[in-house]
Amino acid sequence: MKASILITAYNHEQWIADALDGALKQVAGFDFEIIIGEDCSTDGTLAICQQYQQQHPDKIRVISQPKNVGLMANFVSTMDACQGEYIAMLSGDDFWTDAQKLAAQVSFLEANPDHAGSSTQANVEFHGRTDKRLLCKYVPTKESYQPSEMSTFMPAASSLVFKKDLIYPLPQWFLTIEYEDTAIRGMLAKRGKFHCLQRKSVTYRCNNWGAWQQLRKKGSTYMADAAETIKHHILQPA
Repeated sequence: MKASILITAYNHEQWIADALDGALKQVAGFDFEIIIGEDCSTDGTLAICQQYQQQHPDKIRVISQPKNVGLMANFVSTMDACQGEYIAMLSGDDFWTDAQKLAAQVSFLEANPDHAGSSTQANVEFHGRTDKRLLCKYVPTKESYQPSEMSTFMPAASSLVFKKDLIYPLPQWFLTIEYEDTAIRGMLAKRGKFHCLQRKSVTYRCNNWGAWQQLRKKGSTYMADAAETIKHHILQPA
């Protein structure tokens, strides 16, 4: 299996079909799978995921949590189930708009082993929260970034593709933090440069319900503490 599309979902009934449709529309000259980590939603998310699995049993697997375990534990167990050489991250409330996205990113990483990860430019939809800085942050204009630039380069998490064995198995401390994408970018930065596909291939929904917004609600001090925890474990990029 060349690639696994790793989707985490919790109470994404309104959005999950968009995520799955964008994943299924990928055109690639290699085998890929779609692994959905469904974290015991209280809405109809699981039923939608299971319906898609029934329609595409050769492509989709649903990892259903028996109880809500939270973002990080759900992410770890979902990655454990991924069989692909490459991992492509996608949140259940975002979606891909470019059918060539996965193929283009994997192809770049295969041809450029000095790059540890790949992202793309992203569109932003605002849902209850307006963070206009993302309109420029998510459209970086360089194709290649040095590890030292990862503190300022902020790609959309749902655009990330990387070789699984660069960070897997995930360290134990990974379960002690609050959000996964910053830690993953940091771990990858220790292994090489970062690529950005110069076209908008993802739509990120800037909202009031996601993990990052939950951190914001806990306050700036809490967010700073979470960031320091990640820095402590990752240290400085090589």
